[in-house]
Amino acid sequence: MYAFIADVHLGVNLKNEDFMKSLDMLLDIIRKHKEPCHCIFVCGDLFDHRLNIDEYKFATKFLLKLVCNNLSRDIDKSHIPVHFIKGTDSHDCGQYDIFIPMLYKLNGNVYYAKENNEYVNEVGHRILYLPQLYHNVNYDEIFSQSYDIIVGHGPMSSATMSPCKCANYEILQSADKLGSISKICVFGHYHGFTDFGNNVFYTGPLLRWQFGQPEKRVFTLCDDNFNMETYDNPYAIEYKKQNISDVESLRNQISQGITTPVRFIIDVNQDTNMEEYYAIMNLTKNNKNISYQIKTSVIEESDNENEPVVEHETTIVSSDIVDRVESLIQYVSEKYKTDTAKEIREYESKIKQE
Repeated sequence: MYAFIADVHLGVNLKNEDFMKSLDMLLDIIRKHKEPCHCIFVCGDLFDHRLNIDEYKFATKFLLKLVCNNLSRDIDKSHIPVHFIKGTDSHDCGQYDIFIPMLYKLNGNVYYAKENNEYVNEVGHRILYLPQLYHNVNYDEIFSQSYDIIVGHGPMSSATMSPCKCANYEILQSADKLGSISKICVFGHYHGFTDFGNNVFYTGPLLRWQFGQPEKRVFTLCDDNFNMETYDNPYAIEYKKQNISDVESLRNQISQGITTPVRFIIDVNQDTNMEEYYAIMNLTKNNKNISYQIKTSVIEESDNENEPVVEHETTIVSSDIVDRVESLIQYVSEKYKTDTAKEIREYESKIKQE
C-alpha cells in the first residue's frame, strides 16, 4: 500500500492543530490498514512561502512526526519511507534543502526528487518521479516505458478534463498519456481531489484555507493492486458563501452563531437601507469567521435610442473585514470571467518574501 499527500502549504493562515490532527489521522489510517505501507509520497508544495521563525518551528514539528512515523511492520526498521517531490518554486523557495539532510539522518529512507528520475523499491515496484520543472524537457524516452506508479507535481490535462490552468513557465502533462504508461498516477498542484479516469488523480490538499475551494478534502491511498482508496478529512473546514437578499435573513443567520468561515453576499438595489446592514457588520467585525461582500447593479442608459440599456454588476467589499487579496481575486473573476487566483497569490507571496 502507498499513501499520497500534496499541497500541504505549511505557513498558510490555519491553526497548527488542524495540520497536526490531519497528519495524525493519516498516520492512523496507515497504521490500521490491512496492508503495510511501502512509502508516503509528498507530491509537492509542502510549503506555502518562505517561512518565518515561528513557521519554521512548526514545520519542523510537522515533518518530524511525518518522517519519524514508527509505522514500519519490519522488525528491523522503525519508519516507513517518505519521498518528497519538488513543487512550485514560489511556494517551496528552496526550503527542502534545509530540511532534507536533517530528516535523512532520522529516517534513512527519506528521498527528495528534484529532477525527473525513476526508482525500483524493495517490493519491486517501478516508480517514476515527475517534479515541477521550469525548463524544456524531452519526455519521449521516459514516456516510452511503463511504470507501476507515477508521482509528480504540476498541471495535468486530459481529453475531457482540464481543472488546472497552466502558466507559461509550467510543463503541462497529459493525464491520458500518464494513465497509459502507469498502473496509478498521482499528482499535486490542483487544490481539489480529481479523478481523471484510468487511475490518474490529483490528490488535493489536506485542508482548505480560502473561499472558492469547494472540492472535498481526502486522504488518498492505493492498495498493492493499485486501487485508489479515499478517506474524508473531517478537519478540513468548509468556507461557505451565503446569498442574502434582506436584512432579516442576515440577522437570522448571525443569531445562530458562526463558528466556521462564511462570506455573506448581500444583493442590494437603490431602495436598500444600507444603514441596517452596516450596523450588523460593525457588531460582527470581531468574528474572524464572518466576511461580507456587497453586490449592486448599475444601469447605464444610452442617449442613442438604438443602443440597448446595459446593466453592470459591481462588487463592493467591506475591506476592513474581508481578506483584501481574496476580494481582488473575486472582483477580477466576476468582472472579467477569468481565474487569476494563482497568479495573484504567487505575486502576494513574492511581495511577502521581499
